[in-house]
Order: sequence, then C-alpha cells, then structure tokens
Amino acid sequence: MSDALQAFVDRSFDAGARSGGWAVVVLDGDRRLHVASGTGEGLSNNSFEVLAAIQALVWLDAAAKGRPVILRTDSFHVVEGCHRWRAIWRGNGWSRINPNPRARRRKIPDAILWRQLDALLTRNPVVAIEWCKGHSGVLGNESADAMAAEALAHAKLLASAVERVADICLKTQFEKQMDRIHLPVDERLWPHPAYVARYQHRFSSV
Repeated sequence: MSDALQAFVDRSFDAGARSGGWAVVVLDGDRRLHVASGTGEGLSNNSFEVLAAIQALVWLDAAAKGRPVILRTDSFHVVEGCHRWRAIWRGNGWSRINPNPRARRRKIPDAILWRQLDALLTRNPVVAIEWCKGHSGVLGNESADAMAAEALAHAKLLASAVERVADICLKTQFEKQMDRIHLPVDERLWPHPAYVARYQHRFSSV
C-alpha cells in the first residue's frame, strides 16, 4: 500500500493521578495531514494506547474514509487486541474467557473503549494496524510520543493553576468570615479545621 496514509499514535500516563495524554499524527507521504492530542482520565497506560487509536480512527473515518491507512502503534496490547482478541472478546460479550461456564463473567478492562475501536475498525476495513518500535527514531512515532507527553504536562500545569486559584478563593472566603466575627489576625488558624473537614480533598496533604 504505497499510497496508504501513515497514522502514528502514542500515549503518556500518570499512574498516580490516573490521567494521561494521547496523540495522533497522520502523514500523507512526507506531508503532515493531521495532528491532534488531548488528555483525560483512564484506568491504565493501556487505556490511553487504545484511546489514541480510537482518536486516529475517528478522524480517518470522517476525513479519509475509504483511503488505505497503516496505523502504527508501539503498543503490543493494541496490536494483539486488534489482530487476535477483539473478535473473541466480541463473541464473548466483551468479557474474559472463563473455562467454567457457571462462573460469573468479568468484563475485560476498557471494554467500552474496545467496543468503540472494534466498531471503527469494522467500518474501516482498509485500515491496517501495525506495530512500530518506540523510541527508535521513527519520525511519526517520535512526534506522537512528544505530543502526548506535552498534552499531559500542560493539563497538569492547568490543573495545578486551577487548584491554586480555588485555594486562594477558599482562604479569601475564610478571611471574610473571620472579619465578620472580628477575630484577631494572630488567632486565625489556616487551614481552619472546619474548612479541612468540608474540603478534605484539598487539604489532604496538610
């Protein structure tokens, strides 16, 4: 498929925050046809590997439908899932295979994402999923990797800024309440226990 578009996808993930980034780079020869990135919450690193592939296919389905595409990922999980497991998972109701027919079926991780990816691949049979070695100098893969990391880093900075603004607003509210009851400044405890109890998620590190 010498005339095929080349799509590269990658992800970044922060296990502590259960958040991550994804990125897509689509090339038509040497020309960048489409680039996109974003962030969100997810269960694992694999969640964002699958999400990145979905984001690529959503764009391809809308903007390049019918055009042969080689979608490259450095995720064995995505490649194996697409080539080997998705048909089995689909036939099994997107649940784990269990040799005991009486045992309760457990949904596969990221079942909703896999169902979306399966539907997109079924609708776009000219898209081929291939493995690409990560951090090996492949331009499309390196670009997607950098974009996903940058998206997550930017989201963290934005979240941190929002948290700081929220903390300032809380403290301002506290100071106004203390002014109303004329409590001397040297007797004002911040963060006040009542605020810690009400906004525990904000003061968990205090």
